[in-house]
Amino acid sequence: MGSVVVAVYVNDLIIVGVDSDVDHMINTIHAQFKITGGDDAEWCLGVHLQQSQDQTTVSLSQTSYIDTILECFSMTRANPVKTPLDPSAVNLSPKDASHKTLNKAQTMVYQQMIGSVMYLMTSTHPDLAFAVGKLAKYLLSPMTVHLNQACHLFHYISYTHNSRLMYLLNNNNKEPLAYSDVDHAGSWKKNPYSTSGFVLTLFGGATAWRSHSLEEPQLGGATAWRSHWQRIISMSTAEAEVVALSDACHNIDWLINIVRGLGFIGNSDAGVVLHTNNQAAQWVTSSDGPQQNKALTLCVAYVKDTVEKGLVIIKWIPGKLQVADGLTKLLNARGSNKLHEDLGVIAK
Repeated sequence: MGSVVVAVYVNDLIIVGVDSDVDHMINTIHAQFKITGGDDAEWCLGVHLQQSQDQTTVSLSQTSYIDTILECFSMTRANPVKTPLDPSAVNLSPKDASHKTLNKAQTMVYQQMIGSVMYLMTSTHPDLAFAVGKLAKYLLSPMTVHLNQACHLFHYISYTHNSRLMYLLNNNNKEPLAYSDVDHAGSWKKNPYSTSGFVLTLFGGATAWRSHSLEEPQLGGATAWRSHWQRIISMSTAEAEVVALSDACHNIDWLINIVRGLGFIGNSDAGVVLHTNNQAAQWVTSSDGPQQNKALTLCVAYVKDTVEKGLVIIKWIPGKLQVADGLTKLLNARGSNKLHEDLGVIAK
């Protein structure tokens, strides 16, 4: 028997490997326990798994889950909108006098709405990362503007109801690719903290290249993603980029160790290419960085360490090719559609 990978969540299993090895594993388990299933995986924890007949694509979707949460909050007839948040209502600060405090019942509804969308975002909808992260900041004391934006988010979910996260088999390039971006103090008058965005694709399955004047990656599907506020206040875009790169390197180190341990990628000496559209990337790898801030200095040191060890290769790309951009800021309809393409979130 060869190697198989078994993903376990309580009493749900997905077994991955050569058919004969998978059958042997199932028979071994069945000899000791009463089990159901054994066919090709189609569902796992509410996520629908689909594989094309020619085995060149795999997609993940949560259409049934979306139906459930839309019905739960009486929004099955919600008019679709093309952006996760309403671009005209960018001020979410609870200090704004025009925003009213929600009562206890409304607060509970708001918390339930964001909680239900959280699972959707972490499983199959990376395009929700920025919006969910933004609204989750106000779970304790939400106001009318936050509830309105949560309702707008559900209208957007209705718009992306049939979308799925698509992965493409591409034998030309199976190396992982990563993207890091930052929005430096985007709402500095209300919140001085910058927002980091990170995307990782594996197997390059999620990557093909278009023939343009610039090589432009067309991603088949993001494998890991993150959007979050940084914990320190950066005085410049360069400093904020350093913090974002450090966080990206931490994620890459952890994720690549896992997939290499599982045998999904080899132990190649080549590092993971980490794309940034800020020249600070070159500054980080060629200088000692700032010395006035311990946290920032440690971020610089960590990035340099991963580069020197060959774990990461930092590469500059033009801003229009930055996949992680949509995980750091509010987007209009055009930007939202581009984010779908970049992350591999496509309509059925």
